[in-house]
Amino acid sequence: MRTSVRLSCPGSPSNYVVVVSTEWQSRYGLGNPANTGTCDLFIVPMDADEKPLQDGHLDVKLEPGESRSWYKPPPGTAKIAAVCSKSCNGSAVLEFDMPSA
Repeated sequence: MRTSVRLSCPGSPSNYVVVVSTEWQSRYGLGNPANTGTCDLFIVPMDADEKPLQDGHLDVKLEPGESRSWYKPPPGTAKIAAVCSKSCNGSAVLEFDMPSA
C-alpha cells in the first residue's frame, strides 16, 4: 500500500513523524521511499523509546525528487521515523510502500 506523510519544516528533534510504529514491521523497512517535497528529509531508525539509533549516523537523507528502491533499517530498529531538514522552510513529503504482513 502506497502511503505519503507530510513533514513539518523546518525539522527538529521534537517534530519527527513515526512512519512505522511496530518492531516486526520495521524490520522489513520501506519500499520505494521518495521525497516529493522541496526540502531534504531524513529517514531515522529508532529504538522502542523513540530515540534515534547511533546519534544520526544511520539516518538516510533523501533530497527533493530523490528516491530509492528500498530502505533497510539496521538491526535493533523498533520504529522508523522521518524528519524534515532543520535548515529548510519549504515542504518535505515522504512517499513509500508500507510494509504489510
